[in-house]
Amino acid sequence: MDFSLGEELEAVRDLAREIFTDRATPERLREVETSPTRVDEHLWDDLASAGLLAAVLPERDGGAGLGTAGLCVLLQEQGRRVAPVPLWPALTGALAVAAY
Repeated sequence: MDFSLGEELEAVRDLAREIFTDRATPERLREVETSPTRVDEHLWDDLASAGLLAAVLPERDGGAGLGTAGLCVLLQEQGRRVAPVPLWPALTGALAVAAY
């Protein structure tokens, strides 16, 4: 059984890793921790602008069709930097809606 990611998922992983590494710095995390929402809105916007938030959605809904595999890759990269963005609730909700 082959557990390699494949080209599309590797590209998503690499882009997500770059964005999280560049934006979720220790200084930025301290700043966000004291904000009222405790969500890094700038990082969230960067992820959306890069198309990463839509990558998990089906193609018919404007996404790349990467589904839960794409979500897992994004969550893994988020966890590497402990980035304060709502990937799990937002994207699981979007996947649930797209399934209907």
